[in-house]
Amino acid sequence: SEAEVSQQAKAWANALLDYKITQKEVISDNEVHLHIHATPSAEGLHSGKVIVVMRKVGDTWKQEGDL
Repeated sequence: SEAEVSQQAKAWANALLDYKITQKEVISDNEVHLHIHATPSAEGLHSGKVIVVMRKVGDTWKQEGDL
């Protein structure tokens, strides 16, 4: 439901308040994987770790998703 999506988005955002990029993995000229560590939480990042895929579109880097 819309309320569940909203709650999950807020939990994700709160989990990333004190995040640190621990590694930048260059896959190609237009793709980078950012290894992120944040405070673990039951509602957001269960392990405290996530890999975020960034893709270059034109001159702008955009988040594509997570691994």
